[in-house]
Amino acid sequence: MTGSTGLRAAVDRREAAAPAAVRSFDPWSADALVRVVAANIAALILVGLAWYQSSGESVIRTQLSWLELSVAGAVLAGVVNANWLLRGRRTVVAASAAALEPLQELDLDLPRGAAAATTAAAAGKAEPVLWVPGTERFHRADCKLVAGKDVRVVTASQRSQLHGCEVCRAR
Repeated sequence: MTGSTGLRAAVDRREAAAPAAVRSFDPWSADALVRVVAANIAALILVGLAWYQSSGESVIRTQLSWLELSVAGAVLAGVVNANWLLRGRRTVVAASAAALEPLQELDLDLPRGAAAATTAAAAGKAEPVLWVPGTERFHRADCKLVAGKDVRVVTASQRSQLHGCEVCRAR
């Protein structure tokens, strides 16, 4: 079984088993966009109002009261925008997990160059991690994402510059 044929078959099985209402992975809805824009406009109005009112005051105590309103507007904008970005991040993570799920079902061969890594692991040595040149992640020898690819064993100096694979949980 080739990798692309197996992947296609796994995706077809998953789509056939999926319910009629498939989850949408749009990070942001139109309603959420309206709420974020409205909250940012309100925050901008608060900051602008505070700036305008404090500019006409000569007493420091009164200016500080308007400064507090300005800070409240800035905090409002920060919280709303952070929530907006975190919602998008959560959705993207869920979509990537759903996209990688068919790979879990595949029974792919070990990657080229992984034979030495599995032999070392079988001999009782610490399991080495593998890396595909040009990528930013290292993988375990049995990771399906590096199956059939030309891999290298990661050195200690390279390991600090790379990230572990989320699929095989390489550490």
